[in-house]
Formats: sequence, C-alpha cells, structure tokens
Amino acid sequence: MHGSINHQVNLVFTKSGIFQPGQSKHQAKQEARAELAKQGLSATSDKLAERTAIYSYETASKYKDTWHSLCNYAKQEFNLKDVTKIDAEHVRAYLENKIADGIKYSSFQRECASIAKFEQALTKFAQEVGDKYGASKSEFSFREAIESTREIAKETLDRDIKDRGFENPKEVISNLSRPESKIAANIQYEGGARVSEATYIRENQLKGIMTDKVTGQEVGQLRLTNTKGGKERNIFVSKETYSKLETYIKEHGEFKISRNTYSHDVNAAAKAAGERVTDTHSFRYNFAQERYNQYLENNYTHEQALQSVSWEMGHERADITLHYLR
Repeated sequence: MHGSINHQVNLVFTKSGIFQPGQSKHQAKQEARAELAKQGLSATSDKLAERTAIYSYETASKYKDTWHSLCNYAKQEFNLKDVTKIDAEHVRAYLENKIADGIKYSSFQRECASIAKFEQALTKFAQEVGDKYGASKSEFSFREAIESTREIAKETLDRDIKDRGFENPKEVISNLSRPESKIAANIQYEGGARVSEATYIRENQLKGIMTDKVTGQEVGQLRLTNTKGGKERNIFVSKETYSKLETYIKEHGEFKISRNTYSHDVNAAAKAAGERVTDTHSFRYNFAQERYNQYLENNYTHEQALQSVSWEMGHERADITLHYLR
C-alpha cells in the first residue's frame, strides 16, 4: 500500500466495512450468538467480537486512535511503511512498550480490544478490496501476541510492587499443606517461574546440577518448555528443591499439581503467615527483587541486572523488571 501511515489506517477503516453506524450492537450480538449456537460453538467474548463490527462513533474514534498509534510506532521502530505488512511482533513490541510506560491495566485492556478489532478490519479490507489497494497479505493474527502481553500486564500493571511480594516467602512455603505445593512454590520463588510453568514438570526438563555464574553456588537447572509465547528458557533452583523434584518425578513419572489446588494452598498459607497478599504470583516478585540484588552484589551493573532478571523471568524488555522492584 502507498500513502502515509495515517492515510492507510483511515483507508482500512473506511473500506473494510468494520464501521456500521446506526445499527444496533445488541441486535448484532444476538445474531452472532444465534449463529454460534447453530455451529455448536460457545458465545465467548472473542467469538462475538469476531462476528460483530463497530457501531458507535465514540468507539470508532477510540479504536482508530489506537490503530494510528500502533502503526506509527511500527513505522518508527521497525520502518513499517505498509500497514498490511504489520504482524504479531509489531503488536507485541507496541504492547510491551505500553506496559513499560506504566499504562493503567484498564487502558491496556482497551488497547488490546482495539488491536483485536484492527486485526478483523485488516482481514476484511485485504480480502474484499486488498487487490485494488495493493495489500501485502490477506490473513492477520495478533491473538497470541495480545494474550502473551496481557499476561505480563496482569503481573505488573495497576499494582504497588512493594505490596506484591510476600514479606516472608519462606514462612509461607513452610505453611503449605501439600509437598507438591512446596515444590511448586520453591520453583517460583527460587527460579522465577510462572504458575503454569511451576505446576507441571516432566523428566526431560531436569538438566542436572551446575554452578550459578552469578553467585558461584551449585544449583539445579530446569528447562521450561510450557512457556508464554513458546520461548523456552532455563531457570535455576536450589539443590534441595531440585532433589525433591527429581525424586517426585521418579516416583510418579512427572510432577503435576492442579493450579487451583496450589492456589488455594498458597492462599491459606499466606493468610496463616499474616501476609497482605495471598496469590502465587507474589513468589515471582520475591524472586525478581532478590535475584536483582544478587546481580548487583556480584558486580553487575543496574542495566545488566535488569536485563538478566527479565530474561530469567521469561520477558524480553529489561524495563519490565522495574515493575517488580518499585
């Protein structure tokens, strides 16, 4: 496509047919629900959004603002000149930048909704009039990028970081009623794993004992494969935790605990310890804060510590770590 980025965005908006003023949003949703029912599908919010358009001028204005912001960001950072070449990585970088700027979580959710609708508009535009305007492709998929960054946003936005970590994480762990919960909690606390990563470990993820290059201590290495965005990474836990995990897997074939069971156990243990926060994710905050200090204590710079902790937690941007430290 040719023309300025803003012109191209406006063209997608007007020619895609995504804007249908004067029509009833309620009626459109009812029709979408009926269509999904005929197909035997659940009427989830995502499915309804895919089958409905934009009906109000106010919503159209807000959505277009995000589309312009996204595409101009992609132009500035990636030299994007054709909006029909925009892809999931552009979306991911844009949303991560919003998170790093400290956007409110409610505002972040609106950005995600706007971008999801942009995907729909781009697809309609490309498939219906794309040839006429030189569209580069006809299929767009931003969902995975939106969902993976939404997980980061849930972890960091609209929260006081000082209140997010446990005051005494070791006491919380000692209060846990199930041995499986204690293993999962230590994987999160010592290794910075997400709850989904810490509650299911297979034998082939055990990578043995090694020396932590930061502290010089011997640690157990785990290879995380069930990660957000599909990017595998290594984390390190204490030799004691590694040994318990290894023994458990030898006895049961794999390590697995229901996330709900684990969450309820942590909630009860945290309350028993008099903690202000009671969710499993607080262990990630404790990890980030303690690991960051370990880097500094071993002659790494502030920037090196931020980036390294970010990578260990499964993030790319160094400044995401700041949200765990404030």
